[in-house]
Amino acid sequence: MEDSLIQHTMTTWAPVVLPVILWLIPLFLIASSKRVYGIEKKLWIISAVLFNWLAYISFVVASPLTKNDKAHAR
Repeated sequence: MEDSLIQHTMTTWAPVVLPVILWLIPLFLIASSKRVYGIEKKLWIISAVLFNWLAYISFVVASPLTKNDKAHAR
């Protein structure tokens, strides 16, 4: 009985939970990044909410690779 309960739980919840986790990964990666700050980071997060992995790939390619100057560090 316990095995069927575990199997039932995995088959019903895994298809729901796995896509949600995959959708959230780029949001956390952008939010924790030190490459951009302030409004620029907020805009990247909004774009990641709307376009998810495409936005994250664009973020990695387009965000600055060098340290930001003090004007962006507010």
